[in-house]
Amino acid sequence: MTAFLEPGIVKLSLELSNGTNKPTCNACFIIATEGAKSVAASDILPDDATWEKYVESYVKSHADTLKGEKGDKGDTGEKGEDAVSISSIEKKSTSGLTDTYEITLTDGSKKAFNVSNGKGIKSIAKTSTSGLTDTYTITYNDGTTSKFTVKNGEKGDAGTSVTVDAELSSTSTNPVQNKVIKAELDKKAYATDLGVKKVIHTASDTNVTINSGEYHVFPTMASLTITPGNVGTDKMFICGFEFTSGSTPTVLTLKGCTLSNSDDVTTGTYEVNILGTSAIVRLR
Repeated sequence: MTAFLEPGIVKLSLELSNGTNKPTCNACFIIATEGAKSVAASDILPDDATWEKYVESYVKSHADTLKGEKGDKGDTGEKGEDAVSISSIEKKSTSGLTDTYEITLTDGSKKAFNVSNGKGIKSIAKTSTSGLTDTYTITYNDGTTSKFTVKNGEKGDAGTSVTVDAELSSTSTNPVQNKVIKAELDKKAYATDLGVKKVIHTASDTNVTINSGEYHVFPTMASLTITPGNVGTDKMFICGFEFTSGSTPTVLTLKGCTLSNSDDVTTGTYEVNILGTSAIVRLR
């Protein structure tokens, strides 16, 4: 066999000794990289080599050079169809537990699909009463209903009447009105109080009742009448007040008690202290 080679092209010429398709000699395979060459098979293959083994070995050792020239650029393919996507999804109807939705695609076509919902409670309402039994109706979101009953307890016996006292008492065991208790507490001094209750008056307060434990302040008065309040028989009344006497002396009247001194009321601010049924008037 003789191989004729041109750069980059393999040409094989087989000489057959027996007139068949099979060679009786070793095949020759060479890839030429420079100029045309003619090489005898006996010059390049060992006696025990075969054409297939030579090709396999040669290709592996010359893999970086065994490639043809770059071919021409292929023709551009035809334009593909435009992509279609979802434009909107809208619920169109409901039947029982099934909602129907419509998908609108960007090419204008539409498709429908269904969604099955779970069964749930829409409402619970009392629909009737018979004796002590109330009947309630459950309405479900698929339009079906069911009922259940609730039995109420029987009415209890009437309670006994309770008498509520309108005043404090040392002997009564009845409850007492809240406002009565508050009124009595208001008369008591708190533990944090460091003085007595102070009451401010105007010139129009010409006739005043003063309770025990109070101190009243009056402005310039033309006349003033004071009445001490009541206290228990086991208590001592004690209070005080002051007033101003103008250019015309104030006419002072004390009821239920007497002055223990004879100071005449002239011009100035006077202070009066009452203890029991005695009163002392002094000019400040």
